[in-house]
Amino acid sequence: MKHIYPILLVFLFCTPILAQGRGAFVEKIANPDQAFAVRVEVDHPDRQYAKGDLLQISVESSEDGYLYLFYRDAAGNVSMLFPNRFQKKNVVKKNEPVAVPTPESIFQIRIDDPFGNELLKAVVSKKPLEFFVNMDLTGINVLQIAEEDGKELAKSVMAMKQSDWTEHHVDIRTVEFRKSSRDSTIVVVSKPSFKKKPVKLCSRWIIFRLRFCRN
Repeated sequence: MKHIYPILLVFLFCTPILAQGRGAFVEKIANPDQAFAVRVEVDHPDRQYAKGDLLQISVESSEDGYLYLFYRDAAGNVSMLFPNRFQKKNVVKKNEPVAVPTPESIFQIRIDDPFGNELLKAVVSKKPLEFFVNMDLTGINVLQIAEEDGKELAKSVMAMKQSDWTEHHVDIRTVEFRKSSRDSTIVVVSKPSFKKKPVKLCSRWIIFRLRFCRN
């Protein structure tokens, strides 16, 4: 998956081994008969990111609703990027773009391993998704979704009236190195330096081998 860097830095690492079909439930959340539209975009037109790049997301819905952003990395691990501890309110207004993170946010999403084909999906529903009603979505940096939970999530969303929700996704390609377009040499993407040296204080999620580090 990716690194999410607040001014307190947050690192997110996942296993690089992709289990067959893992995370496929994200693609099953699909609405073929949408009554309204949502559009998710990223800040690289070619949707390719190299290690160390920052990922900026923009979402716009044609109707008021509740926004959920799901990210499946190259290893099949699925995270819900929005809402989160830093952007707690997921109510979106008609035709008003939402940025994740916002320009004033104290966190960033930085690309790291594993690398490969990844997917970002936006879901907007007219009411909060029932699957998350009893969950605190804002107490941790990124909510990791276990495989069995993800299957239940997909079932609950697909059981909703098609007129009550919509979705859109973009495919993203992540690589360790970026090739120069001029001479085809490999350019190593280096991480920017920070004025404050982060002190790594970590807790681990067993299923996703997730590590959060903050200063």
